Amino acid sequence: MVTYSGTPLAKGAIRFVTEGETPGAGGVGEIVNGKYEIPLTHGLKEGEYLVMVYGFKPSGRKVTIDDKGTQIDQELQIVPRRYNDATELRQAIKRGMNSLDFDLQK
Repeated sequence: MVTYSGTPLAKGAIRFVTEGETPGAGGVGEIVNGKYEIPLTHGLKEGEYLVMVYGFKPSGRKVTIDDKGTQIDQELQIVPRRYNDATELRQAIKRGMNSLDFDLQK
């Protein structure tokens, strides 16, 4: 479960980046209503990871994404940089199933 200021993060992504001698490529999962999963087929190896969390909310505006005029809803990043691009989060992963919760604060 991923919460932001005590509330489940409605939409986002979580990324585990290998650190030190940890083997493998890490992993990425989509966050929906605070829940995320990294499938066993793309599982994380035992070791140490940096954890990056991104959370999004609609801005209420549309943005054009191509020359054809296709528009999508603009989304804003709501999670502070200390949890993503400049992450302070680190997590040890053990062999087998891991259930990891992250309670992020403003």
